Amino acid sequence: MNATRPWVILAGLAVVLIPLQVYLLPMLLPERWVPDLGILAVLWCGLFFGEGVGVVAGLLLGLLYDRFTAGVVGQHIFVLPCVGVGAAVAWRLVSRKGPAARMVVVALFVVIGELGAAALFALSDAILLDGWSVIHRLLPGITADVLFGAALFGLADLAAARRGVP
Repeated sequence: MNATRPWVILAGLAVVLIPLQVYLLPMLLPERWVPDLGILAVLWCGLFFGEGVGVVAGLLLGLLYDRFTAGVVGQHIFVLPCVGVGAAVAWRLVSRKGPAARMVVVALFVVIGELGAAALFALSDAILLDGWSVIHRLLPGITADVLFGAALFGLADLAAARRGVP
C-alpha cells in the first residue's frame, strides 16, 4: 500500500466530514439521530490503517470537531485518539474472525467513545447527564452511530469481497 494513502484519505475526511456533520445531516435527520461521523471516521482509520493513523486521525478530527461542533475544547481531542488506538488494537486481536467481529469492535468503541464524551461533557458542566439526557440524546446517538457504522463497514466488507481481498 502506498505510504501516503492513509494521510490523503484522512485529509479528505477532515475536509468533508465537518460540513456534513455540522450543516447537511442536521437538515436531513432529527438532531438526536445524527450520527457522529468523527468517531466513525476514526474507527475506520484505526481499523484499516492501524494505531498510528488511528491516533493521528483522532487528534486531527478531535481538534476540528472540538472547534466546530462541541463548543468545549478537549472533549473530542481526548476521546477520539483513544477510540482510534483502542479499535486498532482490538481489531488486531480479532481480525481473523471476520466481518461480524468487526461489527462488535465498531459497536464497542462507539459506545466507549460516546460514553467517554458524555462523561467529559458532564464534568465540564456543558450538559446535565440525567435520565432524560441518556434516553433522549445519548442512546439515540449511540444507536445512530452503530447503525451508520454497520452500514459503512458492511459496504467496505462487500467492496473488499468483490475485489477478492480477504
